Amino acid sequence: SHEKDEGLHYKFKGLNLLRVEGYSDASLGDRPGTGDSQFGFDVGIEGCCATEFKVGWTLYAYTSTFETELHSLSEMTRSIVYTRDFLLELGGPDGIHQSGPSVGKCDNMSAVRHGTDRISSSKARSIRLRDFYCTQMREAGAVRFEWVAGNDNRADMYTKQLPADTLEKHSRAARDA
Repeated sequence: SHEKDEGLHYKFKGLNLLRVEGYSDASLGDRPGTGDSQFGFDVGIEGCCATEFKVGWTLYAYTSTFETELHSLSEMTRSIVYTRDFLLELGGPDGIHQSGPSVGKCDNMSAVRHGTDRISSSKARSIRLRDFYCTQMREAGAVRFEWVAGNDNRADMYTKQLPADTLEKHSRAARDA
């Protein structure tokens, strides 16, 4: 039998309302000779800390920027949902909670729209089924997506060379989440 107080529980001192957010970015066909695309994202607890970041290459060549951005958005969404569920589990019934959905930010309006609106399959034939995860999690109320200007997208530092002042700005934002 399980007692109500069994398990690992953690409470922040005086703070039990958290907002998990993430930023994602991608660049099309950057790897010479293969056409693979680079993607990157970070996920953090707003006002507290970054919990995960990932930079990688897609396993195959995409044919559009939209598809690479959607790949990154999908990977970020998985991390947001995992982080959110993990924190809720740690807090227990009276501990940590989040009011409303987590926020995923991306600088590609088509990818944001795909995560926000249900797209008919006739318009989305080239999109892999796993990339519909964003839409499913939005419909479940776990995450919502927002467009963010490229200058304010801290995930840019994972996918392109940036001027030193911009890199410092994004590094500071990720560190301070």
